Amino acid sequence: MSGCEVDCPVCGAEARARLTVTAREAAANFVSISEDCDRHEQLVEHIENLWGSTFAQLMECEDCGFGFSNPFVSGDPEFYRLAYVRSAYPTARWEFDHTLDCLGGRLSSVRSVLEIGAGDGVFLDLLRPQLGSDVEIHATEFYQGGLCKLREKGYFAHSGDFRCLPEVAERTFDLIFMFQVLEHLNDVTQVFEQLRKMLRPGGEVFVAVPNKRRTTFNEENHSLIDMPPNHVGRWEPRTFDRLAERTGFDLVSHRFQDCSVRQFVKTDIYYSHCRRAQEPGSLAGWLRSIERGGLRKAAIISEMLLFAPTRLAVWRRAANRNDLGGALWAQMRRAG
Repeated sequence: MSGCEVDCPVCGAEARARLTVTAREAAANFVSISEDCDRHEQLVEHIENLWGSTFAQLMECEDCGFGFSNPFVSGDPEFYRLAYVRSAYPTARWEFDHTLDCLGGRLSSVRSVLEIGAGDGVFLDLLRPQLGSDVEIHATEFYQGGLCKLREKGYFAHSGDFRCLPEVAERTFDLIFMFQVLEHLNDVTQVFEQLRKMLRPGGEVFVAVPNKRRTTFNEENHSLIDMPPNHVGRWEPRTFDRLAERTGFDLVSHRFQDCSVRQFVKTDIYYSHCRRAQEPGSLAGWLRSIERGGLRKAAIISEMLLFAPTRLAVWRRAANRNDLGGALWAQMRRAG
């Protein structure tokens, strides 16, 4: 499989396969067979139908650095129904604060904003006090619970893909925000062409995605694989730069989230446990089959602590890196 070559969806250059995953491995990342066998098998079948294959490859462009799944197919509503039994919205994100700091006091001329994939409106709640009372605040969200919360707060909330919503796609905005959404989308050139149409001249889009460098480090060190068809795109600063050139944007700024060694270790203990739990016959997998409750939680914590010393070399390698924060943030301005 490693010899497979396809064209990069961002820049058209040659991309090579760096990893192959099966639909069964992908399904196990979301629903363990030991926890819910029936749901797991349904998810395996659905992923195979999405891919038209029993496997997918994780590709990397040698030019712009874009990582993407092949086939480059996003998860559909049925995938997310099967993959996620519970959904929770973040109460805080690093990119929220960094975006607000970047905007500073230059919001007086703003008349309309849009957040794509707004959850239940945490970022908009932080932004609204800095906007004028007559500013239109729009949001898109798939999940009904989030939509209800957004509407209760007085935002213009729309359900579905922003590209297919006339009430959004045919408007123009001063600012568009898209946090932890872009990695779920295929047709990325079309995404940014549509964003450009929706921005006034000089308007800006603020994006945050998972840090590809952190994802790659995890995968190379026996931690979680960032499985498609949930996340299908992986971004580098030069990826944003190349896409900006092609779609009529200027890349104004980018930044990686800072990462402390302490936070990395805490996350790695859990992620490496989850990776072990996906291995057939593993202790971690067996423990996760226990009925939810105090005994299960205590047993899982004990397993994580038991294996923690085996991760020391990984933590030392991570301590020598300064680019392993959880997110990559980018600010792009409509050119022309």
